[in-house]
Amino acid sequence: MTGFPRARFAILTGILCIAGPAACSDDSGNPAGPSNLVGDYTLTTVNGATLPYTVGGAQESVILQGQMSLLIGNDYDLILEVRDKNGDDTYLEAGFWGTFSRDSIFFVPDTEGTGSYRGTVANGVLRASTPDGLALQFQR
Repeated sequence: MTGFPRARFAILTGILCIAGPAACSDDSGNPAGPSNLVGDYTLTTVNGATLPYTVGGAQESVILQGQMSLLIGNDYDLILEVRDKNGDDTYLEAGFWGTFSRDSIFFVPDTEGTGSYRGTVANGVLRASTPDGLALQFQR
């Protein structure tokens, strides 16, 4: 991670450390997050509706399925399989995750210009609101 995303992440982590010790980094400088959250989560709903889910706009797409993997070391991978007017496609996103508290979680994508977002994790259910306004719910 270089340039702007690293700077944005460092600022975000610094703010979180002021807010409370649960959000501070470990000795390696990486964000600290509960290891019990690590694992694979399968997308179950988008904006409260079951899949497939149609996203409108200039390039209408249908979200067919998705998965969020929270990895050891606080990396994450998000995969969404979508169908648009040009056929099937796969949306991939990777970045870093951390926690505000026991159940509040944040995601900082590696891609420059992509906003960070937050969510919650409780009882094996991960809910995340993306910067473009999608409410994603995943089940472990």
